[in-house]
Amino acid sequence: DVLSYSGSTFHMLQALERRYGEVPAFGNLERTHRLRIKIRRNLIRRLTPWTFYEDRDHAVLKSYSRQLEAKLAGHQFDVLISPTVMPVAFLQTSIPIVTWTDCTFIAMQRSYPLLQNMSPASIREGNIVEQRCIDRCLYSLYCSEWAAESARTDYHGDPARVGMIPYGANMEAPFTTEEA
Repeated sequence: DVLSYSGSTFHMLQALERRYGEVPAFGNLERTHRLRIKIRRNLIRRLTPWTFYEDRDHAVLKSYSRQLEAKLAGHQFDVLISPTVMPVAFLQTSIPIVTWTDCTFIAMQRSYPLLQNMSPASIREGNIVEQRCIDRCLYSLYCSEWAAESARTDYHGDPARVGMIPYGANMEAPFTTEEA
């Protein structure tokens, strides 16, 4: 979806297809457990001074993994590339997984004021997800050295399996010098 992640994932797919031919995409996973999330968010908001960060809720992520497992069933792939840790955190597969994202959970929490008041449970769940992916993925790639360094230091990621590949420009066609 070109509107998702500022177009980064769409342009990643386009670049991979230019290089390797057809690349199947398995996006648009359905967010499940809506009632559970709503209840949990409201309870935390009403009973504590914290906020609930639903993007790392384990029940939701396990549902994403099950949906992805169903889409992968019956196919042979050399590698699975995910632009986020969320759908692959609990994925059961023998396919090597590579994540290529912009930030680690800890670095994101440090950098964004909206995430600095997360509940202890949200922080714990977010760190578990990030650590699982860094530990089990073939490679954990980040678009900046700052984010890759967070994976190596904050999550003790293996330097041989944590690296940096910058994102390209998220444009359909480059601007001419005059247009720029």
